[in-house]
Amino acid sequence: MSLKDMLVVYPWGDYSKKLKSKILQLRSAGSFSQDEANSKGLRLVIVKKGVYEEGNEVCLSWLLDEDDAIIVDAKFQSFGQTALLGAAEAACSLCVGKSYEQASRIGADMIDRFFKDNDLEDAFPKSVASHVNLVIDAIGDLASRCNDVPLPSELNSPLPAAEASSEGREFVEDFEKLSLKAKLSLIKDVVEKDIQPYVALDGGGIEVLNIVNDWEVLIAYQGACVGCFSAVGSTLNSIQQILQNKVHPSLIVTPEL
Repeated sequence: MSLKDMLVVYPWGDYSKKLKSKILQLRSAGSFSQDEANSKGLRLVIVKKGVYEEGNEVCLSWLLDEDDAIIVDAKFQSFGQTALLGAAEAACSLCVGKSYEQASRIGADMIDRFFKDNDLEDAFPKSVASHVNLVIDAIGDLASRCNDVPLPSELNSPLPAAEASSEGREFVEDFEKLSLKAKLSLIKDVVEKDIQPYVALDGGGIEVLNIVNDWEVLIAYQGACVGCFSAVGSTLNSIQQILQNKVHPSLIVTPEL
């Protein structure tokens, strides 16, 4: 790292509140030993990216279940700026519970969305994009080292679990009084921002078709989601719960089959 780079004031003040909070309370920092992996019957996969001498290095580790290709746990070690800590923390959280193939599709946009305070501002300022991209590169290398592990024909839903409690829910006030056009616009916006990026991890997509009977949201699956078992199981349940939490608790989601 050059003297000029060292003298640049790092943009802590430009981070989102969620990002700052996570950096100060890291949950995934650390490493796994081979003995620990062996005792659990899991594969240990480790990748280092960056250059330590330049103050920009990250090491990501996965514990992978070779029976179903799912990442059971993830940790990181890093030497560098706080943005690298935040990006690595998000990467570990997002990877756990997904197959290595699903994890390989995680991009910078998803990591930024993980820490956003709102839809108008990025969690990470543009000036730290290189640190986020370093973590994305590490995820890609980890996934490539797992290519010999067979993927099951049916995978778990990549969607995050919705909160069961009412705390933090963001109901749309007077949703039932809105026009059909306004209702569809709101629902499509939530799908685009909170659902579509995760479904894309499986190479799939979702289209909102219509709202019938006031509360029934009709959707159509696209790509890999068509014919997938979880499309009428865990993925469908997650989509409905997210819309109920973000829009209105009375919404019901029905796929066009």
